[in-house]
Formats: sequence, structure tokens, C-alpha cells
Amino acid sequence: MISAKQKLEIEKYLISKNLPLDILLEVKDHFLNQIDNLQIENKESFDAAFENTKEKWSEDLKQAKYYKGRSIALIAKNIKDKAVNKILLKLYYLCL
Repeated sequence: MISAKQKLEIEKYLISKNLPLDILLEVKDHFLNQIDNLQIENKESFDAAFENTKEKWSEDLKQAKYYKGRSIALIAKNIKDKAVNKILLKLYYLCL
């Protein structure tokens, strides 16, 4: 079981990765589940499970440049880019 203090540690880590709130909440759920599973299945401590989970997410949480040079996690950039591309595609077909 993950304590409130440990949940706060996870939240602080994810906030440091410049995730928008909606994506942060989703990623936090995944972090909690993965850490909990590692603790139960592999009998790892919280610290070890947290480090393993951070390693698994390291590519997705790398910082990338976004709008106006702002830094954002790669996973958030990819999600936002897909949404913008979808809107642009719809606009293109409406203009035909």
C-alpha cells in the first residue's frame, strides 16, 4: 500500500516533468499501479519500485520543446500534437 507521503513524492516528481494537469492525473494513476504491482509481485520497497517505474517512463517523460520554446514532457507533446493534427485535418476537409 502506498502512503499519502509517498503519493505526494510521486506527484512532486510528475509536476517537475511539466505535465499538464489532465495528463499528470492519468500518468499518476499509471505510476501508482505500477509501483503497487512491483511492491506486491516482486516484493520491492517503495523506493526501488519508484525508481524502476521512473526508468520505465524515462523516454515518455523526457523534456521536449513546445509552443513558444516552452519545455513539456514528450508524452504530453505527442498527445497535444495528435489533437492539433486532428483539428487541422478536419478544417482542411471543411475548406474543400
